[in-house]
Amino acid sequence: MRLSRIRSCILLLCLFGLIPVTRAFAADENAPATGKNFVVQARHGKSIPMRELPTIYIVDPKEMVDHEPFPSPFPLPNPTGRADAVRQVLPTFSGATPTIGANFEGLGTDLGGLGGDPPDSDGAVGSTQYVEFINTRWAVFNKATGAMTAGPSTLSALFASSSDTTLKTGNCAKYDNGDPIVLWDRAAQRWVVTQFAVSGAPVYDECVAISQTADATGAYYLYDFTYTAFNDYPKMGVWSDKYLITYNLFGPTGSSFTGTEVCAFDRTNMLLGNAANQACFTFPYPAGPFVYSLLPSDVDGNTAPPASSQGYFAGLTGLSDLVLYSITGVDYATGALTLNAGQTIPVTAFTQACQSNPGGYRICIPQPSGSGGLTQSLASLGDRAMFRLAYRNFGSYETMVFNHSVDPGGTGSGQTGVRWYELHQPTPNGVPSGSFSVFQSGTLAPSDTLWRWMGSAAMDSYRNIAVAYSTSGSSAAQFPSMSVVTRAPGDALGTLGNETGLFSGSASQLDVTSCGSGCQPWRWGDYTALSIDPTDDCTMWYINQYLSSAALFNWNTRVVSFKIAGCGDTPVAAAMTSPSAGSTLGGTTQTFTWNAGTGVQDYDIWVGTNAGGKDIANIDTFGALSTDVSGLPSNGQGVYVTLWSKIGGTWSQSNRYVYAATGSATPGVMSSPTAGSTLSDPTTFTWTAGTGVTQYSIYVGTTAGAHDIAFVNAGTGTSANNVTIPQNGATVYVTLYSLIAGNYQKQQVQYVAGGAASKATISSPVSGTTLHGGTATFNWSGGSGVTQYTVYVGTTHGAHDVAFVNAGQNTTSGAVTIPTSGTIYVTLYSLINGSYQYTTASYPCAP
Repeated sequence: MRLSRIRSCILLLCLFGLIPVTRAFAADENAPATGKNFVVQARHGKSIPMRELPTIYIVDPKEMVDHEPFPSPFPLPNPTGRADAVRQVLPTFSGATPTIGANFEGLGTDLGGLGGDPPDSDGAVGSTQYVEFINTRWAVFNKATGAMTAGPSTLSALFASSSDTTLKTGNCAKYDNGDPIVLWDRAAQRWVVTQFAVSGAPVYDECVAISQTADATGAYYLYDFTYTAFNDYPKMGVWSDKYLITYNLFGPTGSSFTGTEVCAFDRTNMLLGNAANQACFTFPYPAGPFVYSLLPSDVDGNTAPPASSQGYFAGLTGLSDLVLYSITGVDYATGALTLNAGQTIPVTAFTQACQSNPGGYRICIPQPSGSGGLTQSLASLGDRAMFRLAYRNFGSYETMVFNHSVDPGGTGSGQTGVRWYELHQPTPNGVPSGSFSVFQSGTLAPSDTLWRWMGSAAMDSYRNIAVAYSTSGSSAAQFPSMSVVTRAPGDALGTLGNETGLFSGSASQLDVTSCGSGCQPWRWGDYTALSIDPTDDCTMWYINQYLSSAALFNWNTRVVSFKIAGCGDTPVAAAMTSPSAGSTLGGTTQTFTWNAGTGVQDYDIWVGTNAGGKDIANIDTFGALSTDVSGLPSNGQGVYVTLWSKIGGTWSQSNRYVYAATGSATPGVMSSPTAGSTLSDPTTFTWTAGTGVTQYSIYVGTTAGAHDIAFVNAGTGTSANNVTIPQNGATVYVTLYSLIAGNYQKQQVQYVAGGAASKATISSPVSGTTLHGGTATFNWSGGSGVTQYTVYVGTTHGAHDVAFVNAGQNTTSGAVTIPTSGTIYVTLYSLINGSYQYTTASYPCAP
């Protein structure tokens, strides 16, 4: 909240009852609906293009000290020294290393002059622009070059440009009280810019501007939402059909905490510049439930939330729980917003950063000593979740990430770290099922001398997570700076990789006691912003403050982009890492683990008793890299696993594995007919069942291993019925295959076909016929039960010095070159039951 020192004094007089505070609306002003502390319908209008606004510099920032966000009113127990059980002291190896991209100066001492103190550093990235909004000015930057293309100006100047009289003369056109938020509405390709105007008390306003196009320097639709309570520390998010916003409510002049409020703005009409309403729900204090500084869900990515997901609000409650509320209904006509009963999500217990600070504002962050030995500890705002509640829909589950500042040592005054969370809710078939739970969490607090706080978290489209934050310490050169830590989806749950410095400050913020009444030298933040580039859904943009020279009112802001390794690379499906393919499973319950792949959004594992089967298990792990499968067989049979990877919203890739179940397996054994017996036509073959066999196949052929007579896939049956058997007295070869753990074991059995076998005889040319021309083709009648024919042609009986022909089961020799004189002798061999029988013929030869 932006207040001058003079106005601060007036409000203090109001606080102590020296000036009466009354609620008086002008005759043309919309009054709040009965029982509500807000006006349902916003005043609205249009602006001129932002680039046509006057450039506005703040000459004396000491006159623009931002109202300090009120601390949580809920009492906490004294810190017990309990260590943080999920503290990460050492970084883990991670492939998710960030590469720095843009790195340019934002608004502040070195660019455009100062605004208020602190800056409330906030910004968002769009298709071609980066928009920064700090206390109390905003500007537009070319994101490719970092050049400021419009501004700095104020939001009040934008409202003052409206032709609508109520906006042009209203509080939004008069006051720039700060707590700014800027968002990029990816689905609509629009900018959303907001701040509150509270200097017009007892009317309190939230001033919202929606760009009319994707160009942030263009014209805006303007909306002024009004309240009868002080709407402190607003936080805003974009949802598919609404804009969400949260407030901590205080009485006139901030005299007392009266509750927490969550609201939905009518996004559909706001995007059109039409009249728009708000619907709100208030958590009254002290009636309860006790909630404070809730964050609204803010959509990242190209996939909209499920139709039945209407938006979420999350925050801290106590020291070992999160609280999450879901919207269940919105009535813009009456202003009624309906929530569910609220979900308490247990988390690992924590101690708030600077919890022991007696002033209640969580002030204990050290800095290096400044000139003259002056030192000043900074505020951590450890009593609340930090902006944003970054939301993504991966189709089969929803996820949200956010953070807050903690004391991992549990003293309430020791080194601070960043606690971060990833929440999941299953959405099978695109419909939310069950409830949100903590998928993973951790506390980043390395064993060094740096303090970490004031973070912002986000996730890219490849499920890499980044948490960016401020760092500071008491040692020389540990000036307040900007850092980020990242993780890949394949990293161990609850861990982050190495820390990367984004920008280093070079001075401390000093305790300048001469700054006068209202001076708040401990102020830092009060929040920062990490946003996702919509052009690649990978690059992240972070804004925070730093100092280049020691003083109180001389901060700078810095905008830095980075991209985590792997994001945007060619997707690669996940691969099983344990157990090893082909190995024997450890029992009837087995843990299967796999790597993350590249660009994989979710995993589904099928486990079955046949290839591609899922008769044992079909488990969507909702992003987890392992799962337990129970009900596995114990007979040594094959177990077939298909690991599916969801890429680009589609279950498009899979890897398949075969394992052996625990226990021993035996193949089937042929039982009927008896080996060596004579087969009739047709014949039914039966066998005894083995153990662990997932499929039986039977080959019937005229040679060993052949299936020229029959091939039968019996599945898990134990018979091959009515197989046609030639009745020619030939040997019949039967092979029984048993599929066990992906490998076939076989049994071979020989039989004799019924009927009599007979050898073939040459039918042409007729024996004794004189052959002319130097070539001849010999043909014969088919024998019975013959599995191979061979022809010898020679100049003496039984010889093959003229020709040798292996005809297989053909009944012709093909053209054979013969002499043009003398006599040739032809021997035709018929292979019957493994033995050759023959007939002969002879022919005189002539030219």
